[in-house]
Amino acid sequence: MSDKKKTAPKTPIEGVKIKLSIMDRVMLPALLLKKGSMADLETAEDIKKKAKIGKEEESEIKLKKSKAGITWNVSKDKIYTFSRAEVRCLQRSYGIADEAGEIMADMLNLCRKIRDMKI
Repeated sequence: MSDKKKTAPKTPIEGVKIKLSIMDRVMLPALLLKKGSMADLETAEDIKKKAKIGKEEESEIKLKKSKAGITWNVSKDKIYTFSRAEVRCLQRSYGIADEAGEIMADMLNLCRKIRDMKI
């Protein structure tokens, strides 16, 4: 017999899933924390990287940036999984913007999604 103890396999902690539209992903960086602890800002940076629209996707959706704003031809929602720390960061960012009255009309759908996230 082996001296090794049997342990149950570790189950990965499931994150919170949320569907983000192109508009949500475009608005997300403007909502995230601009100042805070090092950990908060690193988490915010991780969220930005996760939801970033890459060059290949920009081409697929024909994303164009101009002085008038940002336009795209195809609406393409994606489901993202956020860790507990990321959800807390998103909710803290939303809370600060809401309290300061800094939520823009284009952010409303995104803010509702973040407000309603459950950890």
